[in-house]
Amino acid sequence: MGGSKCDHDRANRAEERTLLSVCAYAAVSEGDRRAKARYLLKIDARGELDLAEHMQAVLRSTM
Repeated sequence: MGGSKCDHDRANRAEERTLLSVCAYAAVSEGDRRAKARYLLKIDARGELDLAEHMQAVLRSTM
């Protein structure tokens, strides 16, 4: 609240980059994989995991 459109856009871009980084993270341990999956399922339930880039990053992270 009270921020400019520029601030809002900047925050949105930062959030998008962060989400893409989580998608691309190659979780190694069982705990990391579970934490990543739980987090991404929550994000998806809110309708925020909607870009093809997200799915591509998740799939690449498993190879």
